[in-house]
Amino acid sequence: MADAWIRGWQGILAGNDKAHGKSDKHHNHDEGKGEREKRREEKNKHYCDADQYPEWAEERVKALPLAEAVKEGKPEKLGKGKQAKTLKTTFKLSSGETTVAVVKELKRDRNWQFFLHNEYVSLARISASASAPSEIPKVLAVFRDKAQVVVELFECKGDLYSLGHPKEASTALKWWKKLARAVAVANSLQVFHCDVNPSNVLVDETGERLLLVDWACSRQEASESTKVTNSKRGHYQPGEMMKGFVGPQTDVFGVAACLLWFLTGRTPLSQA
Repeated sequence: MADAWIRGWQGILAGNDKAHGKSDKHHNHDEGKGEREKRREEKNKHYCDADQYPEWAEERVKALPLAEAVKEGKPEKLGKGKQAKTLKTTFKLSSGETTVAVVKELKRDRNWQFFLHNEYVSLARISASASAPSEIPKVLAVFRDKAQVVVELFECKGDLYSLGHPKEASTALKWWKKLARAVAVANSLQVFHCDVNPSNVLVDETGERLLLVDWACSRQEASESTKVTNSKRGHYQPGEMMKGFVGPQTDVFGVAACLLWFLTGRTPLSQA
């Protein structure tokens, strides 16, 4: 037994992985992991393909209002979620003037480039449209190396879910019409939010202006095999989405589910 123990340590010192207890299977696992990382990097390049998505063209990115601006002072934290945090940040322009905007910084998990692509491209496409609604954030800059998208500042009272559904049916219908019109414009540009729900709708102090936020899960084309990043269906998402089906019907379901919540405080799943 002592001889076997000595031989084992000699094998370790000599770099013999089998003597160390590592098998060929373990090596294959490491190699497989490396291959997966390589494939993931290749796939991530697709998300910044300027030929397929003109919004990623260098001249388009540099032409954004705050692309060359410099951040000043310490940002103020506005919120933090599972995938990102939002910061109220001051930017200094080349003219010397300053402006305040909101920076959304994504957490660098395995899907961060996918989420950054969706947030930026969807908002950039809508912002560039002559019919861009005020209920959708205007993109001002994107910093891919920092996983950040910058949008116009919106002074809000809170999100509709936290504030609770409106007591007046007239208010519910007014908000719903604004939301529906904004989503219809986005869909006409082949942008699908895919997560329209009250917690993603902000309202200002006057109750007159809404803002539909969190476009990280959006898509830029209809598909029957889209990537699904959630493990289960949300209260405001159609069941078909979990099978990869995405298109106008996805947001129609979300907007209709919001109307149900605006009027009753219930969701399609709780209603069932």
